Amino acid sequence: MVIRTLAAAGLLALAAAPAFALTQTLTFDSFASGDVVTTEGIAAFSTETGASLRALAIDFGTSAPNVLGAYNAGGGLDGFLPLYVDFSVGVSNLTFSSVGDDDVGAVATINVFTDGVFNAAVALVVDGVYENFQSHDLSAYSNITRLEIVDITDGGGLGYDDFSFTYGETSDVPLPAGAALLLTGLAALGLKRRS
Repeated sequence: MVIRTLAAAGLLALAAAPAFALTQTLTFDSFASGDVVTTEGIAAFSTETGASLRALAIDFGTSAPNVLGAYNAGGGLDGFLPLYVDFSVGVSNLTFSSVGDDDVGAVATINVFTDGVFNAAVALVVDGVYENFQSHDLSAYSNITRLEIVDITDGGGLGYDDFSFTYGETSDVPLPAGAALLLTGLAALGLKRRS
């Protein structure tokens, strides 16, 4: 009976283990400088009505050639405009970079939505060095469906790059553990049949 239970537990663990999570990093490097950006991968980007988000070529050496910049209705670069990112599926382990900061400390608010519901407001903190890419880690939140970067007060405004995240199902039972259970059960069944 124990042998059948082990084999059944292994099969259930394998059946219940969904596909591995996929990792994606959005760099905006597939766009030409000046191209309007509305989507990349599973993310839709937007800002205020009448304004646009565009790929902006910069050469700070670490994430060339492009970052995402906001342009006002008149066509001028305007890093004070809000950034809205909507994901077509929930994402986890989210990090991204900001660049172009002139001030030190909290210069914007990141509103995090999980499962379509507001979850938290997180301070976007920078070091005041314009060409440094500041990493922002939101990996404490799972199943993020929307980000809003709002209330930007930095003296020069902000640009964004390298949105990295995982999406898709993850398993509570690691696949190797499920496979081990299944193999143990099958081996035990084989030994029982021989005896």
